[in-house]
Amino acid sequence: MMILKYKLTCPSGTATTYLINSFHTPKGAKLAKKQVMMLFYSFCGSFTNALFQWFFAAADGCGFSNFPTFGLKAFSQRF
Repeated sequence: MMILKYKLTCPSGTATTYLINSFHTPKGAKLAKKQVMMLFYSFCGSFTNALFQWFFAAADGCGFSNFPTFGLKAFSQRF
C-alpha cells in the first residue's frame, strides 16, 4: 500500500504491488494456480525429455543430439 500511496517514479514497484494484490483476489488466485501448474508441467516434461535422451545416448554420434533436423544432405555437410 505504501508503494501506491507515495506514487514511486519507478514503475517496477507499482507493477509488483499490483501483481501481489492480484494474488489475493479469487480470480487472481485461480490464475496464479494455473500458471504454477503449467510451470510444473513444463519442468516435468523437460526433465523427462532430458532423462530419455540421457538413456538413449549410448556412444559418440548416437542419440537425439545428432538427429538430422534439417535433412540428411545438411547433416552430411555437418550443418
